[in-house]
Amino acid sequence: MYYEKLEESCWRTQCPWSHYHQTGDKVKAIEHYEKSIELQSETAIATLVPPYANLASLYDEDGQYELADTYQIKALQIVLSSPNRDQMHLANCYNKFGEAFREERQFEKALPMYKAALAIWLKYLPANHPNIATVYNNIATLYSDQEQYGEAIFYYNKTLQLQINTLPENHPEFAVTYHNLSKAFFRQEKLIEALEHIRMACKINSLVLPIDHHRVIESQQWRDELEAQHSYSEGDYARAEEFLKRRVEDEVKSLPADHEDLILHRFTLARALYYQEKLEEALEHMKIAYTSRSATLPADHHTVIQYRKWLQGIKATIKEYEENTDVEKTNS
Repeated sequence: MYYEKLEESCWRTQCPWSHYHQTGDKVKAIEHYEKSIELQSETAIATLVPPYANLASLYDEDGQYELADTYQIKALQIVLSSPNRDQMHLANCYNKFGEAFREERQFEKALPMYKAALAIWLKYLPANHPNIATVYNNIATLYSDQEQYGEAIFYYNKTLQLQINTLPENHPEFAVTYHNLSKAFFRQEKLIEALEHIRMACKINSLVLPIDHHRVIESQQWRDELEAQHSYSEGDYARAEEFLKRRVEDEVKSLPADHEDLILHRFTLARALYYQEKLEEALEHMKIAYTSRSATLPADHHTVIQYRKWLQGIKATIKEYEENTDVEKTNS
């Protein structure tokens, strides 16, 4: 009871100081958190966890990752050394530290934290508890960040299974997991599986979210990307054109002219138009793609050379077509 009261007092004491953190005055926030540590170290070590965690968060935001790690570890050591530590609180700490390490891209430190949290929750919580789905998702994201997509898919599927067992039908979180699975399958060059999962995400989002919600827009854009690639690979250039035009139109409004995605989509759209013999339209998009690409890369770069060859090829085809048309007119 004494520790509970002391911790409550600690949080009340910190409330005005955390205001500096929330308002972005990091210098004052650090000063006051350090003062909090100085004062509380004279009373009970357990009350140091919040200011240590807050300092870790501040230094992490500032990109001072070594200092952030120092305070994260101090906070964790206090939690671990507490004789009456609460297992749920301990698991939450492990999960939070895992998130912090992952954001810092210290993957080798993040995974043990997540797995420690998972071990506790599997032991003390019901099998379908949302916390278990959360840590499965965190582990999946960690593996995805490391380009270990097979492991990522394994844990995203475990996340999805728990969501199916615990959440109502068409819950928005399903769509998030389907989207994540789609990205992971795509990175494995499994286009069909990627497309199946993003279609599921789009279907759910369209049922439960407003049309202008960022998740709806993001899932639709990713679906269009995959639909275009699939259609193009299958030789269905008219369908590829439909999705690519939509992507280009959206990206013209939201991206700079030299953005990698916009240039690539113009290039692919130009080829889809070329294969449908829509030569003038193909030429228009290829010119823009080539100009944008050559402005950012040297002339002898393989990508610039590829774009140049396509541009020359389209021009040559148009010239040949015009010459044949002139011959036909002369003969007639």
